[in-house]
Amino acid sequence: VNEGGGTLVGGPESTLMIPAVLYPVTSEMRVYTEEQFGPVIPIVPYTDLETDVVPYARDGDYGQQVAIFTSENYDSNDNVPSILDRFAPIFGKININQQCGRS
Repeated sequence: VNEGGGTLVGGPESTLMIPAVLYPVTSEMRVYTEEQFGPVIPIVPYTDLETDVVPYARDGDYGQQVAIFTSENYDSNDNVPSILDRFAPIFGKININQQCGRS
């Protein structure tokens, strides 16, 4: 937040563990590269899967799960097979238009 992202939801106003949703998160912010151990949801907007998302995923230190939210219904989205193909070797679990969860 100190680096330019805003808190959309949550924060320190109560003892209820409401997640802090941070947007927009950029590659210059610590939250972009550090693993989250608290109720923090960094949202990183992207334009192109191949140039914006794949290099981050491939070069990152963490690869347990990924959640990708699209603006389209993924049942009819032609990009879903390519998303799965690109991320299957990188992440243990891929969530499309669903939150990450324990398996």
